[in-house]
Amino acid sequence: MLVGFALLPVEQVRPAWHTLTLAGEVLALNLPLGVFLAAALFRTAIPGRRILLTLLGALLFLPLYLQAAGWDAAFGRQGWYTYEWTSLARPLFQGRAAVVWIHAAALLPWTIAIVGVSLRLVEPELEEAALLDMPPVVVFFRVTLRRVLPAIGLAAAWGLTSFAGEMTVTDMYQVPTYAEELYVGFALGGDLSLVFVRILPGLMLTWLGVWSLGITLMTIDPGSSPVSLRPQYRFDFGNGRWLVFALLLLLLVVVVGIPIGSLVYKAGLIAENLDGHRIRRWSLSRFFKVLQGTPGRFAPEFVWTILIGAATASLTLLLAVAGAWWARRSRWRGGLLIGVAAVGLAIPGPLLSLVAVSFTNSFDNGLLSYLSDRTIARVVVTLAIRVLPLPLLLTWLSLRSIPNEHFELARLEGARGSELVLKVILPQRSWNFVAAWTTAFGLAAGDLSASILVTPPGIFTIPERTFGLLHAGVDDQVAGLCLWTLGIYWLIGAGFYLICRRIGPFVSHRFPATI
Repeated sequence: MLVGFALLPVEQVRPAWHTLTLAGEVLALNLPLGVFLAAALFRTAIPGRRILLTLLGALLFLPLYLQAAGWDAAFGRQGWYTYEWTSLARPLFQGRAAVVWIHAAALLPWTIAIVGVSLRLVEPELEEAALLDMPPVVVFFRVTLRRVLPAIGLAAAWGLTSFAGEMTVTDMYQVPTYAEELYVGFALGGDLSLVFVRILPGLMLTWLGVWSLGITLMTIDPGSSPVSLRPQYRFDFGNGRWLVFALLLLLLVVVVGIPIGSLVYKAGLIAENLDGHRIRRWSLSRFFKVLQGTPGRFAPEFVWTILIGAATASLTLLLAVAGAWWARRSRWRGGLLIGVAAVGLAIPGPLLSLVAVSFTNSFDNGLLSYLSDRTIARVVVTLAIRVLPLPLLLTWLSLRSIPNEHFELARLEGARGSELVLKVILPQRSWNFVAAWTTAFGLAAGDLSASILVTPPGIFTIPERTFGLLHAGVDDQVAGLCLWTLGIYWLIGAGFYLICRRIGPFVSHRFPATI
């Protein structure tokens, strides 16, 4: 990839370099924290581990704009910290540093989940054999951590592609990246084809990197491999476990508590003029009044967000099941499936929406115009393409984990086609499909970059409404809207947690599922 960047013209290297360096800073901050938290939460016996895991699991699908709103309410131009300790002209959160921190914090639950699940699947036999010759700390770094290196690479790839395809935070803080350049260039009347040509080489290199990683993971994990039923070794911090617990709690308070607490503060904030001085105070009655009035004020946005998210998740699940079944046992089909998923991960959200707009506008067709301007069909299809990669890979991995013997026995009994689905797949993997649907719904309902340009006129979703209000400063209405949306996504995260507990017996019997 570095050689490819060296061959690009200067005008094409600049946005690629900005995106790559920013993503590198995000991962440099996110990965060490994520791996440490995953190891502590999944492979140790620290107190309160399940409660901390539940809190983090509920944040998996929290949209980026909500996290941006929370941090901006604390350290942005209109934040409480800015008013109390700095000046409006020089807030703590501005430019590159704000973008890096918000993205690193938003990706932390994903990194913990990906690495943590991989830590739970490390063969206990390898660790037990190593413990005979080495102390536990050395075993962790020389055996356990080496076994999860592919998962760390997967978390890095997910973080890179998630950052490169988003423009919510970069647009707020005016930091140039691929997605930001696409969105601003089109908004200013730029030629989409010229902008696309400008960023195409970088997109190809990103796709190549993601596809190569996916092929490597497929080679490492052949599918349907037996899982050991022996209990895993839990690394013990001894008397230092309370220190580790305090450190984990501090990190969670910073990552979770500050943005949510800042939104609570903004929702109940009252500014009054007293003797020529502006006095700011927090009122509990004002807080409840804002929360009470938010559902009625933004009811259409909530309804449209749920409808679009549910329709997108249903379409995505159909595509994911069909693609996963088609590529279940063929290596070249699996490689092609990973390539398709890599395309979806590499394409920035604004580019996808711009292509959808350009495609529908290029045909003088009454039916197509009706579907684009009077229905949610265009935004549903666009979002389905946007969120498909992750549910597709989850469904593919779940189908690959079903032993071939089960299908062979069913075929000997005369089962074909739909009977295989009803008698073999659904009894074993129905909750996996529910998890894939929930994943697609959470991602689609919280997406902004791919939906902001394709939503029909007169229809606004929660992400679009929040994004528009954020540019005017985080006030009490925006804080109330974000808190209600946060509550909804917390329910989605809790539901996903319960679903994954049901999936646990099919993944491994060696441990109770915790995420």
